Amino acid sequence: MKNPLSTIFLIFLVFAAGCISDFSQKGFKITSPQEISQIGCIENFDVTNFLGENWINYTLKRVYLAQTPDGGFTEIVDYVIPDILSTYYFTKALTLVNQTPYNKVQTIKWLHEEEKTFFRNSTKTNINDFLKLYFGVMSLSLLNETPSNREDIISLILSYKQDNGSFIDEDDTDMTEKALEMLSALGYNVAELNDTKMHVLNEWSNLTPPNVDNFRSVVKYISMFNMYTNMLQMLGIDYRDLKDYDQKVYPLIWLSQNTSFFLESPPPLFLMTYILEALKKENSLTDDIKSATYKILMEEKLWDGGFNLFGLDYGEPQGTYYAVEALILIGKMPERDTINFIHERETPLGGFIFCYQSFGDPLSTYMAVHTSKLLGGEINKTRIKNYLSRAVYYRKPYSNDELAPLYFVYLTYKELGITMDNETYNYIRNETARLFNLYLTEKTDNIVEDGSWISLIKLGKEVGVVLDEKTKNQLIEKILSQRNQDGTFGNHSGNINKKLLYTSHAVLLLEELGYKCRDERTVEFLLNSQMNGGWGVPDLYTTYYVVRALRTIGVCPKDVDGLLSFLKRVQYPYGGFNFYEGQENAYGGLYETYLALRILELLPLS
Repeated sequence: MKNPLSTIFLIFLVFAAGCISDFSQKGFKITSPQEISQIGCIENFDVTNFLGENWINYTLKRVYLAQTPDGGFTEIVDYVIPDILSTYYFTKALTLVNQTPYNKVQTIKWLHEEEKTFFRNSTKTNINDFLKLYFGVMSLSLLNETPSNREDIISLILSYKQDNGSFIDEDDTDMTEKALEMLSALGYNVAELNDTKMHVLNEWSNLTPPNVDNFRSVVKYISMFNMYTNMLQMLGIDYRDLKDYDQKVYPLIWLSQNTSFFLESPPPLFLMTYILEALKKENSLTDDIKSATYKILMEEKLWDGGFNLFGLDYGEPQGTYYAVEALILIGKMPERDTINFIHERETPLGGFIFCYQSFGDPLSTYMAVHTSKLLGGEINKTRIKNYLSRAVYYRKPYSNDELAPLYFVYLTYKELGITMDNETYNYIRNETARLFNLYLTEKTDNIVEDGSWISLIKLGKEVGVVLDEKTKNQLIEKILSQRNQDGTFGNHSGNINKKLLYTSHAVLLLEELGYKCRDERTVEFLLNSQMNGGWGVPDLYTTYYVVRALRTIGVCPKDVDGLLSFLKRVQYPYGGFNFYEGQENAYGGLYETYLALRILELLPLS
């Protein structure tokens, strides 16, 4: 796959549909391009003032959080809407270190708004209504707040109680402990729940200590011991006065004296915390257990400062909370990067975002880098370089026959000024040559409909893979043959969006091929199609291509003020841009933001 071309000789690659001259380069280092016309459309334009400092800060934060474990970037949409599961676990973790969310007031406001529907719409995760209620009620409690509809919530919780006194959720899981926690937080006297007392006492009686030779059974047993003792305490029962207490506590004493088992088979984070709680309650939390715990936690800490309950390579709320609680139980404080990890996931709407695993992709990575660089954000070149070194060969989720991911990998190297090694550079050249062959043999019939042709020719020029004059002239003739009487290009069947895009593609492609399209009919069509400030719906994608085409021709949009007004209307207040005005359930996307910023870059005098 990695078969570099010679860096010394001139090589001619002859394809069925034309010739490509491949000029090799030594000591390759990428520099920044100049694409903007020298005719400015705006004088003394203050981009920072136009975008707003708050918007810039929100956008940079969202881009920063969109960096994935592999070093690339993904979409930014999911970093605005608060999530109740994340809000509960992150708020609880902060409470353990005597902190609250920076955005506490807005968090409380959001929680009170969500309580109106019993928190049923407070998360996109697949958890049932009982857990949503639990996370919501307990989040308010952690912030010293009581739900406005307290009585209704108490009635709803009690509706989960079964004839035997247990509380069973929609998934047929026993949630008695969580129900008692909620009721206690709401000021309900749970000691009056006599049937629940009997249920818990029966479960306690049935809790049988395992053989200590089976460490997994011991770990599971201690977590159950901790749960039942917690419930008994909430119900006003001193479990140490129960007749079988000495027998039931023995596995905890054994574990405190056999630390090696703890190190050899570390339990999951949530079980570790339950074990530590139980040991501390029984005054059996030894220094050896504390040392073993700290060692395990530091080994499980992740690159972003967080922890993951499921063994994955990104921090998430549950794992981070359990790690923080474990640290507090052994007398340690979490390090600064862990606290930062938590606070960084606060949203401008209150609460905390939901963390999920994702993989970077070449397009998002370039757009994130370009956006961050333009707005003055910090960029971790080392992590991105590591990502690029893999993404250049494995451009998932795209096919290797798609031009865009290869082009955007190259552009990211260029944007960051990172020197490629010869193997990487030559591989990109080989791939560019291969894609030229593919495009020339299979994608010329409807050439103006495919905007990737523009990027292919630009990439070819960058890496020294260029069309010969004969092939260039054939492509120019092909494009001009698709020009319509009204100056538009392509078979658009009257569809205005296609008409605008195909015509813009044609102008840009002809320019890359060395043919300057200055047809007055084409220019007038593009200028006169501006509607409500933009083009198309109007939307950012169509608007970007039309503005780019006009600037290539050397003219400005007729209504620049209207264009700026359109951009302000699709600007999302908490960072990013939306695709078009009035878009539902849209919270500013990375691609849309990139397009909007590129439009702004095209307008002033460069």
